[in-house]
This record gives sequence, structure tokens and C-alpha cells, in this order.
Amino acid sequence: MAGMYYWIYQLTGPSVGPLICWVTGWLNLLGQIASLASTHYFMAYIVSTIVLLSTGTATPQLDPEQPIPDDYDMPAGPGWYPNHKQFFGIYAACLFTTATINSLRFEHVGLITEVGAWWTIVGVVVVIIAIPCITVDHASTPWVFRKFEDGLAKDAGIKNPFYTFILGLLLPAYSFTGYDGPAHMSEETTNASLAAPWGILLGVLFMIFMGWTWVLSLLFCTSDYNHVLGEGDVPSEADGDPVAQIFWNAFKQRTGSGTGGIIMLMIPLGGIYFCAHSTLTYVSRILFAYARDRAVPLSWLWIKYNKTVKGPLVAVWGTTTAAFLLGLPMLGSEAAFTAIISLSTIALNIAYVAPTTARILPWGARRFKPGPFCLGWAAYPIGIAATLWVAFIVVVFSLPNTYPANSENVNYAGVTLLATFTLSLIWFFFPYYGAYKWFKGPVSTLDDDQDASVEPPRGDAKAHQAAVAATAMADGTQH
Repeated sequence: MAGMYYWIYQLTGPSVGPLICWVTGWLNLLGQIASLASTHYFMAYIVSTIVLLSTGTATPQLDPEQPIPDDYDMPAGPGWYPNHKQFFGIYAACLFTTATINSLRFEHVGLITEVGAWWTIVGVVVVIIAIPCITVDHASTPWVFRKFEDGLAKDAGIKNPFYTFILGLLLPAYSFTGYDGPAHMSEETTNASLAAPWGILLGVLFMIFMGWTWVLSLLFCTSDYNHVLGEGDVPSEADGDPVAQIFWNAFKQRTGSGTGGIIMLMIPLGGIYFCAHSTLTYVSRILFAYARDRAVPLSWLWIKYNKTVKGPLVAVWGTTTAAFLLGLPMLGSEAAFTAIISLSTIALNIAYVAPTTARILPWGARRFKPGPFCLGWAAYPIGIAATLWVAFIVVVFSLPNTYPANSENVNYAGVTLLATFTLSLIWFFFPYYGAYKWFKGPVSTLDDDQDASVEPPRGDAKAHQAAVAATAMADGTQH
């Protein structure tokens, strides 16, 4: 399996290690595919918004001398916006494009990953400097730092301010699910025992600083909160896309035209594309690793290695197909997409925290052998905090985000998570044919006579260290 599941096995032992690896592995794979689907959803959303603004915006042409119509009589704006089927077509096209680029030779994929990292870093810097400078009407400092906006939450039936706050943590928590990229790419990275953990730390540090600065700069450019969110009396030009609306307003206020805002949207579009590219790269490696361990159906197919592209080409397209199928529910339900986001966040965090929790438990601590990168005594407080945090979000991100809850708006993330957990257990313990008969944990990639302390030749580490920063930052800046 992937590197983190090697540690689960080592920390839990051969008796229960295979079972824990099996369950967490399936949660991880499901969460990664959900993350891949949601990333491409955001890409399709940005493309649709750019087309909308370019063809006339979502704001209808109203007679200024007439009263503003109510919601039922409000005419549509002149801009083109896709229906569910058209949007899914854009989503599928984005998936196909990303998969095609990921089918290039490994050297080209690594180069694109490095370009994506620099695009995201430079693009974020450009936005956080340019947009506040271009904007004429700025928000006040007290509103940015002290105002708690919960009016829309109350409209959705959520009266408790703390409940509103914790639901607002969903997208930030989702943004941090991309930092595991170096761990999954470690088999193709030079000096992976140090490069992978440092790649994760760099991604988190970039996300904290650049993501926080991005959010602050956009908040200071929000002079009309309801208009930016598309909740005013008249539909906003960007139909409720806050980032696009802020870009549009900035140039509209300064130049009288929002065209510059459309051009500026190419920065987050490029960022989310490179994020999707990196996500598909490492999720396909996860499927490849699971197939090597015989932990997925059709393992003989996903394990195929293409010598021309120097990568698991079949796994790339298999992962793409899974993301395509997972996107089908989005055709008819916004709640389905919210559930996919929640499922991705919950499942991935459970998988990530499993080796951390095993490390701090007594039987895991006895088995632990420090490597080149070790937290030392700090592993215990960090591990406890991480375990409690994941236990917390498993509950809160499974709660409804609209009340009263019904079959159309209920959050199905918890149900899907429980179903995955149950089915994986049934598959493992099924009499005679269950995985307990043949799944024994991670398969070693070292020959019996090969010194485990000597790493085999691998690819360029810089691309994979940069990948996590691009993924985490692009995730955060789009949400």
C-alpha cells in the first residue's frame, strides 16, 4: 500500500495490521477519488463563471423606473450559464483534459507539477496585491476582523452561532486534505524519507500564510457582502461566485468595465487546474499501490506499468473513470456535491490520522522505530490533538447544513462513510472468500537480498515537494 499504510502495519503488527490497513485503505481511496471529483467540479465551476461573465453576466436588464421584481418574476440575465447536463459535460471535459496530460511521460508530468507550484505562488501574490489596489470601495477593518455574519445561516434554519462556525470549517478542512501528496509519491522521489515529510510541512506553511493572506485581501475588497454572495435584491453578475464577483467589482469600480476581472480569473483557473493535475497524479499512484497489495478489484489491471510514460497509465484512467462516476449525482443535486466534499474531508482525515493514533498508543509506541525525520517527544501532544480533531470533524461534518432536514438536503456523507466501513469489513471477513485469506498488508518493493537502507534510484524530488504546496494552496484559494 501507500507509505502511510506501511507504518500502520508496522505499528499494529501482523495480527490486526492487515485489517486496519484494509479498512483505512478503502476509506483513503474513496476519499481521494471524492477529492479528485470535487476538484474538477471547482474547475468546471470556474470555467462556467468565466463563460457567464464573458457572454453578458447573470444580472438581468431591469427598468430603473420600475420596482424590482420578486424572485419568481425576476428575469434571467443575458449571460450563458449551463444547466445540469451541460455542466456535467464541462466537468467530464476537465477530467479528460487532466487525464490526458497525466498520460505524458513522467518527466513532463513532473515539469507541469513544478510549473503549477510557481503559477499558484506567483498568482496568489499577484491577486493579494493587485485586487486591493484596484478596488475603490473597501470594507472596514472592524467588519473584516470583528463582524460575524450569520444571516444566511439563519435563513437556512441554523440559529446557533457555534454551529454556523463549525460548518464554516468544512472548506478550510477540505483545503488541507491535499498535503499528503509527497507521501503517495515517495516511491518516485529521491531521498523520500526526508523529502516527503518536508514537502508536507512546506505545503502546510504555504497554506497557512498564503491562504490567510488571500482570504484577508478578498474580504477587504468586499464592500457589499450580500451582493458578492448573490443574495441581494438583484442577481449578481457572477451569479453568487464570491471570488469572481470581487474581481469583477474591482475592475468595474476602477475602469467602468469588469473585463479585467474576467482576465484575472485565469489565475485561480490555472491554480485549480494544476491542483487537479497533481491530485490525479498521486491518486493514480494510490490505486497502483493498492493493486500491488491486491487490495482492489481487478488488481492485475491497475498494476500495469507503462514503460513509455514511466508510470501507471492504466491506473490514471481507472481513477479518472471512478471520478467520472462519482460526479454523476451532481447532475441533479447540490446536496450530493456537498456530501462528496464532506465525505472526502472525513474519510481522508480518518485515513491520515490512523498511523498517528497508532504511534501514540502504548503498543504502537513500543513498535515505533525513529527514522531520519522524527518529531521526538512532540509526537505525543501532536498525535493527541490530531486524533481529537478528526473525531470532532467526523461528527460535525456529517451534520445537516440546512434545516429542517429532508431527503433533498440531508448530508449523506456520514451514511456513505458508514456504508464504506461496513462493506470493507464484510469483504474482509466474508467466509472462505474474504480478504483475510489472502490480504497480508503492504507488499515490500525491496528484493530479499537488497539492503533496505539503500534507496533505489528515483525521480526528481523537487517536483513532488512543490506538488503539495500547489495542491494545498490551490484548494484553499478556490474555496
